[in-house]
Amino acid sequence: MELESFLSRVAKRLNLNTTIKASIYGALAFALVGILLALVYVLRGYAVPWYVFAISITVAFLTSIILTARSWHDKRKAADFADRHFNLKNGIITSLHLAEQEDNQLNPLQQQWTAQQVSTCNASTIPLTYSKKLAVCAFLLTTVTASMALIPTSSHIIEQQIETAETKQRTQHAIDELKKVVEEMEKDLSEEEAKEIDMDAIKQKVDSLEATGDRKEAVRQFARLEQKAREMSKSLEQKRDQETLKKAIEQLKKSPSREAKEIAKKLEDKDFKEAAKQLKALQPKKTNPKESKEKQLAEARKQIEKLRSVSKQLASASKSSQQGNGGSGSAGAAGLAADMEALDQEVKSLENALNQAELEFQRNPNLDLQKLNQKLPNCENGLNQVANKWMKMQAKLSAKKRLDGL
Repeated sequence: MELESFLSRVAKRLNLNTTIKASIYGALAFALVGILLALVYVLRGYAVPWYVFAISITVAFLTSIILTARSWHDKRKAADFADRHFNLKNGIITSLHLAEQEDNQLNPLQQQWTAQQVSTCNASTIPLTYSKKLAVCAFLLTTVTASMALIPTSSHIIEQQIETAETKQRTQHAIDELKKVVEEMEKDLSEEEAKEIDMDAIKQKVDSLEATGDRKEAVRQFARLEQKAREMSKSLEQKRDQETLKKAIEQLKKSPSREAKEIAKKLEDKDFKEAAKQLKALQPKKTNPKESKEKQLAEARKQIEKLRSVSKQLASASKSSQQGNGGSGSAGAAGLAADMEALDQEVKSLENALNQAELEFQRNPNLDLQKLNQKLPNCENGLNQVANKWMKMQAKLSAKKRLDGL
């Protein structure tokens, strides 16, 4: 009994030393892992998240458990250490070995000798061999690691986080509004427009948008959607321009004007370049101040009437085209139709200005008409807009022929 009690005290002393060492190394593991992980956040301006310390504590706990288990002292190990430490010449080991042999006659004598020897031994004199310097170092590093939890997030990062949250909120609001716009647009589309626009593709693009706090990613997402919408818009505008051109040919044919019929013929033959040239040729020329006032006014009237006979039919075609695209439900005049209406408005302004000049001349035959050219508005811009649209159609037609020939 005395031997068992002694070995128990020796084992406790040795295991205390093992536990202290394992705790020191566990603390060092906590500090090492904690500092390394914490610096990843602190150097970037962030507060250290709680899970960094959770990971560090787990590593420290596992380190301590493994080291303790590897160096733990049972009765056999305690006996071996006691024999060496107290210089008992393997007396304790021998006693344990003989005790396992019940019929051994030497056992009582060995037990008696061993009991006498261990009675003079004190287990508390066994030194604790852990390094005090290492223990102090572990304590300081653990304190430093724990104090890193007090470091707040930098003001710059807080501003970024606020900006990210606001960006995400704005993008989500923009996506919600965009979905409403798409729904309203789908309701307002005419039958012809609905055939030309792939609304399912647009809805798919809109549904693929995700609210994000990354401003660059948000810009990329909306840019892709904008590109898709632009492509569809361009395709629809081309379709509308083609329909408007058909209406323009029909209306120009109805005009009694020779110029209108010639332009209609060129458009029908898809000779858009020549049609544009003839349209530009209708731009009223400057009157000759050397001629009589009556002749100047008559010449101006003649030129404007030629141009008006064409622009009026083009405007009529534009309105007819809009009605064909859904009337009030349509997006209104756009593309070629808008340019033809704008041209007619310019010609109307020119005509009104000439009417005003004629009235002034009737009231005052001595009126100076040298500034007549300056008083009359210029409709060159409107002519160029329509003519350029026709020229683009000519270029697309030529390009298509080349591609077809490949």
